[in-house]
Amino acid sequence: RSNAWMGMPDKVTRCLDVVPALLIGNITFNVLYNAMSSTFYSQACQMDIRLGRQADSMQLNGSFFNLADSIAIIIFTPLITQWFSPAFERVTGRAFDYNLKV
Repeated sequence: RSNAWMGMPDKVTRCLDVVPALLIGNITFNVLYNAMSSTFYSQACQMDIRLGRQADSMQLNGSFFNLADSIAIIIFTPLITQWFSPAFERVTGRAFDYNLKV
């Protein structure tokens, strides 16, 4: 969508051009993050999350599964920045800039 109705393009109009993408990105992130914070706990209550087959085995807490989010960020962020981004730039001939990351 264009903000041409606001006059000559300057820093303000260019900044306003980014607002729809930021809104969609923030709403999507928050919906998924809230699902992880609430629905996953409810699912963990219904699962048998004991370590072992005995009745007195240690049981994991439902919040234990949120560690997967942190582990995925720690593992995949360097992989994406070191290998995926340069490979994308070589294949497409286009810079992997912030607009593509959003």
